Amino acid sequence: MKKLTYSLLSITFLSASNLVYAVDCASQNPQGPQAILECIASNHGQTAEEYWNNILFSSASALDKFCQTSLSDNATQAQKEMYAVSCNFQKGSYFSYANFIAADQAMRLKFGNSYTFLRSNDYTINLKEFSNFLATLAQETTGMIPGMKNQNDGLYFRYENGALGSTSCYDYASNPTDKSGTTGSNCASLGLSSYKTGYYPKSSYVVAVDSTTPNNVYTGYVFDGDGEYMLTTSPVSIIFPGIPDIIASLPQYKDVATQLAAPLVVGSWGTTLNGFQWQYMNQTIDPGYWIGMGNLQLTGDSMTKFFGWYNQSFANTPVVSSANLQNFVKQYLQDGVLAWEGGLWYWMYRINGYQNPTLHDIIANSPKAACHDIAISTMMVNGGCNNYINEDGTGRKAYYQFFLGKFGMTMTAVPYEYGGQTYNSLQCNDQIYAYCVK
Repeated sequence: MKKLTYSLLSITFLSASNLVYAVDCASQNPQGPQAILECIASNHGQTAEEYWNNILFSSASALDKFCQTSLSDNATQAQKEMYAVSCNFQKGSYFSYANFIAADQAMRLKFGNSYTFLRSNDYTINLKEFSNFLATLAQETTGMIPGMKNQNDGLYFRYENGALGSTSCYDYASNPTDKSGTTGSNCASLGLSSYKTGYYPKSSYVVAVDSTTPNNVYTGYVFDGDGEYMLTTSPVSIIFPGIPDIIASLPQYKDVATQLAAPLVVGSWGTTLNGFQWQYMNQTIDPGYWIGMGNLQLTGDSMTKFFGWYNQSFANTPVVSSANLQNFVKQYLQDGVLAWEGGLWYWMYRINGYQNPTLHDIIANSPKAACHDIAISTMMVNGGCNNYINEDGTGRKAYYQFFLGKFGMTMTAVPYEYGGQTYNSLQCNDQIYAYCVK
């Protein structure tokens, strides 16, 4: 009773005097995004949600603002259809703090202590990872809006509207082997069922579908031309590197007829999956849906992999062996919690290539200090340095500096030696990737 009385008196005193006492978050080392934001926000006299809406992002000018505006008069048919699919749901709340925290808590509940997003023993590492994460998704969701890309303007678009523009469609074959030199025409009149985007997969991207329900895609694995991605593990894994047997039998590799309807034998397993048959990945959803979506703008095969992983590892018990991918993509565009789960999957559990680490593995767990800054995360997300520093000085690096500053840190280059040369952690190049990943 004495302790309770003291606590109440302390609260009354603070309220009456309007004083804010600084909390030493570093010594407390709060675990997870909610605890971190609550601690930091308390030093600004705000709740974590207020800090999210007013400091880290701007609810007035960003945070799903595209879906709160009207399309321009010259919008393409595909843009109109995508807006109708996406923007009539959770208008303005899709990227909310509540949705973000709900997704993080759901991941933690499902995976327990093995889910370690922002849960390092080193508070500085947590803040660097958080700044990398926020900078990446901020840049991914602003588009090329003048004056943006360097402050609290991220999370503006929930999907890549520009990829459905009047000059962005392509005249690909139904299952293209090569996508070069195929710029389309009459883009403005094409709807989602016929608009082929730049992300439309080549015929070397193959999945399995239910023989009796062809719209349902098998959730266990996908072939993306480089290998066989197994989606039953977290992180996902590749167990058959190189060109799988089914890919090698396609026309671009051998001059033989394609046999997608043949018995589905998984080369690395040597077993047959009854009730399924092969299908080109690009035939599983309307072509206009091959665009970037959500807070990390999952595109193409990344969305297909998240769909499989989600149904295999996260959402359902018992495991769902097949489901409608297009319905899932629509849900992803409409449900902010699902979108945040996709972003966290990409960060925590997605790999890009045989035996490659995840983003989280490098940024939070690498023993190399130079591997905790924005240059390596840019290389791992983009496969290059695009939008790292734009001509006007904005971009991923500027976002990173912004978020670090809000967390009370400065952006400081960490030197490292590679190939007999000295580089630093803020230089985006092939050397940082080789040093950190390979």
